[in-house]
Amino acid sequence: MMSKEQQKLLYEISMIDFAIVELNEYLDTHPYDTESVQYIAQYNRVKNKMMREYASKYSPLAVRYAEDEPEWSWAMTPLPWEGGCN
Repeated sequence: MMSKEQQKLLYEISMIDFAIVELNEYLDTHPYDTESVQYIAQYNRVKNKMMREYASKYSPLAVRYAEDEPEWSWAMTPLPWEGGCN
């Protein structure tokens, strides 16, 4: 079972990720919008920081955040369909 803090952080990561996807789609049609390019870079920095925080407190959400995990132990945590994100 996830703690409230873990749920909150995961929710915030998903919100930032949604914003990145939407900005990316916008930039597909407006590639010269420098303000949006700056926003997406900022959101990527925030997401990376949050992903590192999540990995250090709970478990990495992606392989690139598993750098401090011994012997790929991150892969041994329950997956969402196994109740890992409930």
